Amino acid sequence: MKVALESLIGALRRHADALSDEHTPPSEAIPVIAEVRTAALAYVEAIFEASGWGNVFEDLYEEETSAEEDLEEEDDGRVRPDGKVVLAVRARWDFAVPDVEALLAAGRTARARVWAGTRNESEPIGHPAEAIYELMHAAGLPFTALDIPELESLSGVVTVDSEIEPMDLDSDEDFFGDLDELMPGADEAEPDDDQ
Repeated sequence: MKVALESLIGALRRHADALSDEHTPPSEAIPVIAEVRTAALAYVEAIFEASGWGNVFEDLYEEETSAEEDLEEEDDGRVRPDGKVVLAVRARWDFAVPDVEALLAAGRTARARVWAGTRNESEPIGHPAEAIYELMHAAGLPFTALDIPELESLSGVVTVDSEIEPMDLDSDEDFFGDLDELMPGADEAEPDDDQ
């Protein structure tokens, strides 16, 4: 649990350092936001394993006013005031980890390379999710094929979840269920055998 705590503290420090300036570009903001979320997840899991207590961050926004919720419902965010269309690209990959220690070592190597010369360089990595974050951070944007002049990067986040059943794309329920979560209504395009 102590390792997860120290990792979260380190992630929060990097987050604060990077976002202390309102002009921080997305290329610097997105990685530190993703790191905080990943480290927070690892911390929550460590607390649960140690004590059985649940997610301390789960209900932080329960007290939002109904007016704010109504405003969110009215503004679906698809078109910005400047007229630009906003697209959300989401993806999911499932990985098996044959050797957790090897993955953690790869994450430490990536962290040392990305944060070379800073106090973050030697901070420990105690969870596979942190290792995945550092590897993706070192590689750059997760969707490199979309790093083109025709697209303007806004914001994004990457999460790693170790408490989920692997997808079975041969199963209509798994495939269309997950597809509907990413793109509501997508399952309506499933072909009708009677036609």
